[in-house]
Amino acid sequence: MDKNLYRPASDSPVSIYIDYTAYPGEFGLWIYNTAGEHIQTLVPPVNLAGPINKSYFWDGTNKRGDACASGVYILYLVEPFDRKLKKILLVR
Repeated sequence: MDKNLYRPASDSPVSIYIDYTAYPGEFGLWIYNTAGEHIQTLVPPVNLAGPINKSYFWDGTNKRGDACASGVYILYLVEPFDRKLKKILLVR
């Protein structure tokens, strides 16, 4: 099974592990759908003053707590010196 496939009915929440040692700078983590609509903020923008080593979780819901539809979702990570995008397929 692909690790980017998430089935909320049978899987535990998606775990996003961040281990980042370059700082200072802006850090944040958001989820968007493929239409570019903001789904949820997992980490609001903060200014890193030191290394970060932490897991964040997404349970397949939007910012209002409603279940998201099946589809592809984008994890958008802003790091002090980089930007990263990862895709996850949510299947209900």
